[in-house]
Amino acid sequence: MGSRSCLPAACTLVTACVAWPLVSAAQLPDGSAASPPAPLAAPVTPATPNSATVPAAPAVEAPAPEAQPQLHENGRLAAILCLGVPLREQRCRFGSASGLVLTYHASGSVAEVLQFRDGWLDGLIEAYDAGGHLVDRTLYRGGAPQPMPSGPTSVQAPGETSLPLPPMVSSGDAPPPENAPTAPAVPPAPMAVAADVPAPRPPGGPLFGLGLRALVGMVTSDVASTAYTGAQVVFSPYQAGILPEFAVGIATTLDSTGLLRRLDVPMSLGYIWNLTRSPSPLYLTATFDVIYARRDIAGSVPGLTAEEAWMMGGHGGLGISLPLGGRERSWGRMLLDMRLGGTGRVDGNPPLRIPRDGAEPAIAMASQFRLLFTLTTLFSIGG
Repeated sequence: MGSRSCLPAACTLVTACVAWPLVSAAQLPDGSAASPPAPLAAPVTPATPNSATVPAAPAVEAPAPEAQPQLHENGRLAAILCLGVPLREQRCRFGSASGLVLTYHASGSVAEVLQFRDGWLDGLIEAYDAGGHLVDRTLYRGGAPQPMPSGPTSVQAPGETSLPLPPMVSSGDAPPPENAPTAPAVPPAPMAVAADVPAPRPPGGPLFGLGLRALVGMVTSDVASTAYTGAQVVFSPYQAGILPEFAVGIATTLDSTGLLRRLDVPMSLGYIWNLTRSPSPLYLTATFDVIYARRDIAGSVPGLTAEEAWMMGGHGGLGISLPLGGRERSWGRMLLDMRLGGTGRVDGNPPLRIPRDGAEPAIAMASQFRLLFTLTTLFSIGG
């Protein structure tokens, strides 16, 4: 049965073999031999471009936003913000800063220990609460957080000894204890000793303070003690921690008899030193004072009708500084203080004397002791 099915195919093959020589030998009417049929052409497939050889368009990276510093009122760095949040939570560039940068809580304790390289967070970044306890530790490379190496957990466990804080910027801070544990080792990152950070006062900070001062107190001399009151205009250039001030105004003694009543033009140049690092710090003040005084002579007597004198001295005191306005951005300060001091006459003119019952006449305008209470409202100007 199988041999019969192959018979037609074999016959076809034999017929083709016999017929091809005959066709080859045949001649065309013009006497030329017939040529064999041309082979069929293979179908042409259109060439597809190789996607791997086409160069991809280079990706254009958008410029990173710039981080902005935020300062406390005493001029210390409070935070570095990126789009309104701490720099640790967003990827921003902080200028060209390289090295170690510290931020501080309002109490003065370290808040963050930030390491930068070419403006990016790079290195071990630590955050502390106001009590000095470690609350977060993250490793950054090129501004992006990286997995931490094996070691202690980043959050301090209850009862665990605090890791030593980095040294404070001010020279009066005590060094960390010698037996305190050290932080876990991390891959070293080259950094500069000092950070190239923006200026201490960011755009929008005050340039100087301008305000009014009310004063009331007591003036005591060899003659008597009299009440004293007046007002001054105060000018204070902006400076963190220590505030220079210049004040000038007018004051008068309150004497019912009229013998010691006089008009003063007090001028003072001094400094204010903050004693505490808080929104409402205590401060010490010291001033150098120059006073022009004029006393009208009571009664209608021939001769001089007024006496003028120049006095020089100083005051020292203690007070408290209170912020005006919101906590994030105040628009001035209110200063309350008590000052003790004295002045002496330095003009060299012969002094006039006042008669006294049962005693020798006393100099009307001579050396005096002064006790003053002042209230100053200082407004921030400029920025």
